[in-house]
Formats: sequence, C-alpha cells, structure tokens
Amino acid sequence: MKMATAEYDKMNCTRINLKLNNKTDADIIDRLEKEDNMQGFIKNLIRNEIKGEKKMTKFGWHIIHQFAGNPTWEELNKLIAFDSGVEEPYCETEEDYKQAVKEGWIKYDGKTTTVWEDGEYED
Repeated sequence: MKMATAEYDKMNCTRINLKLNNKTDADIIDRLEKEDNMQGFIKNLIRNEIKGEKKMTKFGWHIIHQFAGNPTWEELNKLIAFDSGVEEPYCETEEDYKQAVKEGWIKYDGKTTTVWEDGEYED
C-alpha cells in the first residue's frame, strides 16, 4: 500500500516547504502552532486571498501594497513611503483613511492590510 501512495503522491502532489526564522518569523510560527490543521489553514488563507483578488481585479483594481497587521493611517503612510519610496502620503488625513477603508481601497482581513489602486500603475 505504501508504494501506491508514493506513486500517487509523485504524480498528483507538490510538496512546498517553508523556512521560517525563529526570531523574525516568531509571530507566524506562533500563529501556525495554534492550528490543528496548518496545511488547511494556509490553503484557506491563500484561497480567500485569491477570491478577493479576483473580485477586485474584475473591476480593474490591483494590489499596490500589503502589510502585516492593521496599521493606523499615519503608520500606513510611513509603510507605503518606505515600501515605494514615495514621500506623498496615501491618505492626507485620518478622515481620508476612513473613507478609503469604507470604499474598499484599504482592507484588513484580520492579519494583513491590503492597499488597492485602480487604473494604470507603473513601478
């Protein structure tokens, strides 16, 4: 029976390993260790992200930034400036930030903040 399983796996499965640093990835390791089914948890996160991307890209939106956690509007501006090298704030005020969240330009899924943009975007 073991040979049949090995053959099936070889033909139908892909193994992906993650290397996580005990210091810099401790938050990820801690979160994964809370799950009874790490593989299922990771697959669900990815599938939910794919669903969200398909929904948003359907309307011509695309991700321009993603950050772990849920930063304040001031922190978000700093992260975007660092990430893109652009000094102009993404949100001028806290009200702009709240409006962007309300309209779906900034989304927090409980773990990651995603910033969307529409139209043409060039690096």
